[in-house]
Amino acid sequence: MTSSVAQPTAVKASWAPMVALALAQVLMSFNVSALPISLSGMVDDFGVPPTAISTGIVTYGLVVAALVMTGAKLGQKFGWVLVF
Repeated sequence: MTSSVAQPTAVKASWAPMVALALAQVLMSFNVSALPISLSGMVDDFGVPPTAISTGIVTYGLVVAALVMTGAKLGQKFGWVLVF
């Protein structure tokens, strides 16, 4: 009687999702860094107080951070290839 042992198969992983996430994080960092520089121009163009623009910038950062965490959780639950 012979017994066969299943040989492990190599899984080829793609770096594309990691590169996409890294580029998205760099873009988010650039956006959050660039928006306060243009604060005075936005205040003049929209005619609102600086606190309103600052609140929008902070809210933008928080929403994107929440969506990054949500995307990570969805990737873990449903699979990275399916989500991204």
